[in-house]
Amino acid sequence: MPDHTTELNKPSALTPRDIVDVLFRHRRLILTVMPAAFLLTLAFVFLTARKYQSEMKILVQNTRSNVILTADKTNASTTVADVTEQQINSQIEILRSRDVLDPVAEAGWDSRKAAFATPEAVKKHDKLVTALEKGLAADPVRKSNVITVSFVGKSPREAQATLQKVSAAFLTEQQQLLRPTGASDFFNAEAERYRHEWDEASKAFVAFQQQNQFVSLTDQEEALAKQVSGAQDALRALDVNMAELEGRIRGSKQSLADAQERQVTSIKTVPNQQSVQELSTLLVTLRNKRTTLLTQFKPTDRLVAEIEQQIAQTQSALTAAQNGSSQERTTDVNPTWQQIRAANYTNSINREAMSSQRAGLQRELAGLQTKLANTEALTVQYNLLKTRADNLRENYQLYVQKMEQATIEDAMDERKLSNVSIAQQPTLSYLPVSPKPLTDIALGLISASFITFALLYFAELGRVTIVTPRELELHTGKPVLVTVPFIRGGIPNSGASENYLYISHGDSLRSVLDRHVDPKGARV
Repeated sequence: MPDHTTELNKPSALTPRDIVDVLFRHRRLILTVMPAAFLLTLAFVFLTARKYQSEMKILVQNTRSNVILTADKTNASTTVADVTEQQINSQIEILRSRDVLDPVAEAGWDSRKAAFATPEAVKKHDKLVTALEKGLAADPVRKSNVITVSFVGKSPREAQATLQKVSAAFLTEQQQLLRPTGASDFFNAEAERYRHEWDEASKAFVAFQQQNQFVSLTDQEEALAKQVSGAQDALRALDVNMAELEGRIRGSKQSLADAQERQVTSIKTVPNQQSVQELSTLLVTLRNKRTTLLTQFKPTDRLVAEIEQQIAQTQSALTAAQNGSSQERTTDVNPTWQQIRAANYTNSINREAMSSQRAGLQRELAGLQTKLANTEALTVQYNLLKTRADNLRENYQLYVQKMEQATIEDAMDERKLSNVSIAQQPTLSYLPVSPKPLTDIALGLISASFITFALLYFAELGRVTIVTPRELELHTGKPVLVTVPFIRGGIPNSGASENYLYISHGDSLRSVLDRHVDPKGARV
């Protein structure tokens, strides 16, 4: 039998009568779905266990900077930056992390325990963490640095206690992330180690100084260099003075050769009166002696001749004395010669002294140069010892500073001074958050109505039969003159609107019968 059913176009506009027809036509569906949905809502409201919510608020700030564990000096920053959205989201993710939730879900659980736990224990723990995650919610408050954290539990006390555990675990995790544990002990141990090494290096450095008898090698080198330079300058000046002195000595020798040792200071001219007197007396004596000899000897005798000759010589001398005069000349040491000679002796003595001084300066200069060379040879060892002692001292001071900072950080941690603080402690509320009777019943009615109307819509959307004269008129474009009740099995079924047969003006009975089929597929 050919199928004459066709999908009908829906009317472009609905009237209240059409809506009533649809509701009346699907009254069984409505009376089934609506009560069932409402009963399910009532069952949920009155049979579901009560759940209570505890809420706390976390404030995120940038008042305390993170301490970076480095070997360099830590420079504290006083600039407070604004809290960014990334920081807020990071804190939320840390709050939801397993490191925070693991000890809350099961006391004493950590990564070390998980490594040695059995698979059954791990599965049990995961179920506890999953249940905790379902009841925990963390949301940022818009345009603020506050995070609202809530937990839904079976009782008010349980919700509050769980949220308190979450806050404690969260703050503990914050401290571990902000500054690793054991920082103060580490810095204290390192400071003590560097102090001991610094003491040993300082002792070695002092022993080296005492062994070589100096305090500072640099100062010692500078002092020796100054002494060497001074000795060299003195030696050069002494050489210049000695050259000048040699010139003076040569000049004085030449002057001594040219100058006379004595000079006439005065000349006196006096007559020879005493000579005349003496010669006259001598002449008289000789004449008397000649007279005496003549009495005894002949004039030609030798003795007389000698006397005559003596008288002649004395007479001649007397005549010369009477005719001439004598000069008295006074001489003295030449002062120029004396000065030149004294200067020459002085210059000679000075030359010998300068020679001795020059020899002493040369020996002193050689000693200073040797000492300077020995001191310079100790530079490498001195620098190594000094550098090591200075580096160890700087490291000791650095770790002491970091130890003090770590101690301060520990004190701040004990006082809960961090960038994340609990602005509102977990609340205790005895008003259940689920279920809420009035709200849930209203939502149940709305949901039941939505489901019912959705089912009505799909039922009408899938319908392929004409059930009202108006639909027939819209479908055929012709007016319907009369409707005849559809008789199934000889009994009129006036209660089922879909069992009516509709005939429009101008339709033949054959065409009407070809368009309609009973629900069982039999031709009417």
